[in-house]
Amino acid sequence: MRRGRPAAPGELWFAIFGDAYFTVAARRVRHALAASGAPVWSYLFAFPSATRNPALGACHMLEIPFVFGTTDATADLAELVGVTRDVAELSRSLIAAWSAFAHDGAPGGIGGTQWPQWSAASGSTVVLDEGPIVVDDGERPELQTLESHLDPSAQGVRVKVALR
Repeated sequence: MRRGRPAAPGELWFAIFGDAYFTVAARRVRHALAASGAPVWSYLFAFPSATRNPALGACHMLEIPFVFGTTDATADLAELVGVTRDVAELSRSLIAAWSAFAHDGAPGGIGGTQWPQWSAASGSTVVLDEGPIVVDDGERPELQTLESHLDPSAQGVRVKVALR
């Protein structure tokens, strides 16, 4: 699902499920780490898969070959992420950011964009897509609504639904 364009029903379902399964969990971890005084940086990998199946989108763990510079290591990976100048540039940017984080404890910038530290007040999140941008929507109201319908003690996703 791409920002700024209407979503098909299936895309909307997968976006909601993805947020319920991954984004809410990441939100809880960010809050817990920040509450403990640890520095926190947040990102959302939104670069879509190059595969012919548009439903795959920016799927879970798609950023891993970008981080390790292995986007074209195998034919399957090359087909999944694509072999373009944008892919190579994003991969170089992620390698630099993750290397800086490992070396200095902070990712610094990515692709010429400063990567600010996350806080509950700012919600600053770097969106990694066709060019990294910083958004301050880490605490989007829809996430708060979604989280209110999730069982906080559940392992995985168990959605509480009240039928009327």
